[in-house]
Parts: sequence; C-alpha cells; structure tokens
Amino acid sequence: GTQTITWEGVSDNPTDTVDITYAADGINFNQVIALGVLFSDLSYDEWTTPVSDTTTARVQIMPSGFPILADSSGEFMIDNTPPITTATVDPLSPNGENGWYITTAPQISLSCLDNLSGCLNTFYSWNGLATTTYTVPFAAIEGQNTLFFYSEDQAVDALGAYNVETAQTQVIKVDTVPPTIRSY
Repeated sequence: GTQTITWEGVSDNPTDTVDITYAADGINFNQVIALGVLFSDLSYDEWTTPVSDTTTARVQIMPSGFPILADSSGEFMIDNTPPITTATVDPLSPNGENGWYITTAPQISLSCLDNLSGCLNTFYSWNGLATTTYTVPFAAIEGQNTLFFYSEDQAVDALGAYNVETAQTQVIKVDTVPPTIRSY
C-alpha cells in the first residue's frame, strides 16, 4: 500500500530539499524513494512499498546533495494483508435434524488474527443488514439466517484506509419455538 513518510525540523531556506532512501535489508539505504523533495513539505505520501509484508522496514531522510551527518532513519511496519476472522458456534453441532438448533439458540464468538499490525475491529451482521461492532459473544437469531463477519487491522495507508477482510458468511438455523397444534 501507499505509505506516508513524515519528518520534523527547521530550515532557514524555503528551497531546501531532502532525499528519501529505503533500506530493504534494514542496513543499506541504496533504494531511492524520492529526490529533491521540499523540506518544508514535512511529508511525502506517494511511496508504494517495493516489498511485501514484513515486520519492519527503514527509511532515511537527508539533505539533498549532502552526506548524512546523523542517523535520520526510522523503522516502520509494512502491512498490506487483511486480518482473518473465525466464527465459533457453541454448541458446535446442531441438535435437530438437517442442521437445525432446536433446544436453544447457539452462542457465536468471533476472533480476529493479524500477525503484523494487529486487529482493530471485528464486525458482524445478520443477512447483510445493519452491521454491529463485535465485543462479546452473542446468540444466533431465530430462523434460517446468514451471519456475515469480517475484521479490519490497525495498519493505515496514506489515504486513511485500513486493511479490511472480505466478509465471510455462515448459515445458522435456529427453531426453538415448538409447533402449535390445533384441534378442530
């Protein structure tokens, strides 16, 4: 994804520029991100990372045309991979025929896994309607319904977007209301 690189400092000359380089190996800053960026801009947000997800990367900012006098590098994380959400239904096996829960509605727990930036929020909805932020296990609703669920992680790109998982679905069938028998 696109990353934003920011810096702080003071320059006496409004035309001062900086060069921004990248160390794919974390040591050798030999890959150019941008040359001649105005120092007064204090950020550069057009860099698409050249590597896949990793725990850390390093970027260095230095005055254009000058050797680096001090370490101006910073580590950051690259995370372009969405999280993975798992739904757990308890009890696992329905107690009625054809996959129906007939005694009580099952409880549903959602868990999110993201090994890079970590999970931010998990969401769910029934039948694709109103989305709810998941906080605690919840009971399935009566009838044959489709549970939609997904998560987003904590990585934010230059546009403010998070990595969001494609919604997963699971059909859950609940019929805890006994039939009514009428006699005529």
